[in-house]
Amino acid sequence: MQTSYEMFLLAAKTLNFTKAASLAHITQQSFSEHIKKLEKEVGSVLFTRSPRVALTESGRIFYETVRQMDLIERRCLVHLKEREAGTRGHVRLGTNAARAKCFLPDLLEQYHKAYPAVTVETVLGDTRELEPLLAEGRLDVLLGVDCTDYALFQHIPVGMEALYLVGNRDYLKKHLKKGRAVTLEPGSVVSLHDFMDLTILGKEKRSTVYSRVTEVLKREGLFTAPLFSISDDETQFELARRKLGVTFCSQLHLSALFDAQEATLTPLSVKEITDTLRTDLVTAKALYEAPYLTAFLEESRRVLQEKYAGIRKFMTIKG
Repeated sequence: MQTSYEMFLLAAKTLNFTKAASLAHITQQSFSEHIKKLEKEVGSVLFTRSPRVALTESGRIFYETVRQMDLIERRCLVHLKEREAGTRGHVRLGTNAARAKCFLPDLLEQYHKAYPAVTVETVLGDTRELEPLLAEGRLDVLLGVDCTDYALFQHIPVGMEALYLVGNRDYLKKHLKKGRAVTLEPGSVVSLHDFMDLTILGKEKRSTVYSRVTEVLKREGLFTAPLFSISDDETQFELARRKLGVTFCSQLHLSALFDAQEATLTPLSVKEITDTLRTDLVTAKALYEAPYLTAFLEESRRVLQEKYAGIRKFMTIKG
């Protein structure tokens, strides 16, 4: 990529010419000259300079195009290096810890048989944290929920996930309101108003599931600040087993209960929570996609949909 484009990307990311010049290891005057020269070449002002540096509308359009060019160039170089080194490739997957535990062992067991020389690196985080890494070319694949419909992204639909309340049966029975006849079997439908004084186990605010649940609790006048907050689902399930509260999770995360033939905890559908989460495999749009990456996406989708089918079967049998 030509130098002026690289300077433009630094300026667009930092919105500070002094900082951008420092990152480029040149003087601010030289940096400003690069930007002025580029603006002359494209025939449009890309930045406003006062009262602070900001992208103009033309600048924003140019930024999206140049960033995609940069991503394509870097991916091309990676593929060429892999080819020269005689390796089969490298896949960088971004997802959260709970989803990784649910599907990654099954995926890698099968994928490694077909592509034994491909290395797989997993970066853990929430969807909103990982999307910028994908856009910057630091991830190849993102498994996320309600991902942004961004122009540079290509979405592969995996499924729609309902949200469930998960709690210890004895704890739930203890907190049932008098006179409520409620079935507490997996998949049974309950109302939040069937219970009283439930302790809701919290998650980080950026958690998509927790933000959705919090909205409903506030709307129903049932929200209270959580006594315990942790984003790890296994820890949440263990706290629920010990009758310290109830948690909420999406459908895929129930596979942990399904795989363990869980008897203590019961997942329940909630009348007031009608939202579903859209789960996608997301990649950056590119003119070329390595065969091993295509196979990784296909196998990921197959394993995930098998997980969904197993959970539905489990819920039907138990319910």
